[in-house]
Amino acid sequence: MMEPTTHNVVAGNLQVSTAFFPAADLPGVGGMVLNTIIATRDGVIFYVHSTKMQASSCNSFDHLIPASTASSANTTPESGHSTNAAAPPADRPGNVLTLRPHPNIIILIPELAAVCNVLLHIVYGMSCERFLPSIETFSAALQCLRRYGISIPDEDATIWTLIANHAPEHPMQVYLIGATYLIESVCVLASPYTLDIPVLQNMVDQDAIAMGAIYLRRLLLLHAELPETLRGITIVPPKEHVSCTVTIQEAIPIAWRDAVANLLRRPQVQATQVDLIEEVLGSVVGVTHCGKCNDHVRSRVVEVTEAWAVVQRTI
Repeated sequence: MMEPTTHNVVAGNLQVSTAFFPAADLPGVGGMVLNTIIATRDGVIFYVHSTKMQASSCNSFDHLIPASTASSANTTPESGHSTNAAAPPADRPGNVLTLRPHPNIIILIPELAAVCNVLLHIVYGMSCERFLPSIETFSAALQCLRRYGISIPDEDATIWTLIANHAPEHPMQVYLIGATYLIESVCVLASPYTLDIPVLQNMVDQDAIAMGAIYLRRLLLLHAELPETLRGITIVPPKEHVSCTVTIQEAIPIAWRDAVANLLRRPQVQATQVDLIEEVLGSVVGVTHCGKCNDHVRSRVVEVTEAWAVVQRTI
């Protein structure tokens, strides 16, 4: 699914954010002037408050916002404004362009508009849900936070819910993001969806390092323990029907053992569904013509499926 556009074309190649535009009513700024423009490498501009950016960043947005512009944001056009903003550092040519005589500045950043959009929604504490960012966009935006001196959002921030919503389609990417930023709830939600894929085959060294030892161990244990749990649940054969002949009594456990082995050697056994258990173990019904024996098999299949259905499938 394509992400909804984050911008409108207003004149020629000029594109303005649909969330951060000149008349945008942004939260937590108390009527301050939108005195700063952030321009992305794909030609989209975002209007923001230098004071808000300064307050949200420990390094003045990667040292791109001159300190003097923050104070100018506290004045309105009607009440006047401070003198020209300080020039950008000489060793950062082209990154900051001071517009004279106004206090506005334009910051040029290497990120795409979709990434900048998520980044600024984090800064302003807003939800970017309506833009439907992809998991790749979320990942790129979070990676930018350190560079721009912005703190990782708290675990109860909306962004983590939006990221977790991608778990059914992108379980490993979502789990990796949750583990990288130590967001327990995201990892827990994503973990059952990882059961459908071979984790080790879909993990490179870089991902394992970013995930960290604790969350990597928990994920691998989940994948290793579930097959053993299923083995323990299924190992006991159906109850014997003592009235039957020895031959029939021996046939049921043998058929059950073979069915269990067939079940446990299937790919991604940790993701085994109840209907598959019913199909595989249920095949033991009919090994004999004894109705009582078959009833015992059916009863045992129900016991297995009920026990498996309540097994925890999260880290």
